Amino acid sequence: MRHSFIGFLLLTAPASAATPSFDCSRAGTPTEYAICDNDELARLDVALADAYRAARDRPGVRDRQRAWIKERNLCGANVACLAQRMRERLAELTGGTAPGGTMPPVATPTPPGSGGAMPPVAAPTPPGGGITPPGGARPAPGGPGLTLPGGGGAGIAMSAADATGRAGAYCPDSATGFGFSPSGDTATFSYATFLANGHACGTGTLTAQREGAAWVSRQEGCTLVLTLEETGFHLETATVAECQRLYCGARAMITEADIPYSSRAPSVPDPTRWNFMEDEC
Repeated sequence: MRHSFIGFLLLTAPASAATPSFDCSRAGTPTEYAICDNDELARLDVALADAYRAARDRPGVRDRQRAWIKERNLCGANVACLAQRMRERLAELTGGTAPGGTMPPVATPTPPGSGGAMPPVAAPTPPGGGITPPGGARPAPGGPGLTLPGGGGAGIAMSAADATGRAGAYCPDSATGFGFSPSGDTATFSYATFLANGHACGTGTLTAQREGAAWVSRQEGCTLVLTLEETGFHLETATVAECQRLYCGARAMITEADIPYSSRAPSVPDPTRWNFMEDEC
């Protein structure tokens, strides 16, 4: 009966002007544009989002979704390739047969300049956006103006030796990666996370300057503040829209995140050469 469920998911959308599960006004990749421009792909995207939400708590589903997102994005804007990948994934999630049967294999194009990071895509975000740390939301250091620690803010002013001891790659869960490497009053860090239905934000490697008890990265209007606290790193921003434009797609966003020191990945020797989107932990 599960094949009937897949068909029902697809048929619930209108026959024309189909809308995908994300906001097309914020589309930023060839794959997202293709889904927005094609009714069949838009309906498949909605069906996939619904099926993923229903199945994501099953063992292995989240990890497989991450891998599948990479496979799908290799199709670029190739509609036939995207339809095949999406039907196959829908059948995996529901355990049924994809509507319309199995499509013939389609050659998967290699995106121009590949060999780098997967383009960031987007996802539905909980009210308030981003990742809320245990204990609920917290204000930006020093208040709404993003006053930095060291002038009356949060965090612990760790010594250079303390910070150096925290260098490494961290994976607090299968959907989040963080890298940190300090050097005196500067540091590099990276943050990537897959949200709700497999979409993502990814900063790439950023250079930050020490300011009080924090390392601060400023890029094209986006200010990210990183503090080292007793049990882990705390990353946040008050410039949510600017950071979303640079590092996220559609409805994904970064507001704040906590990365516990206990989540360090010892298998990653050099966090500056590590890309969570490609290498994982």
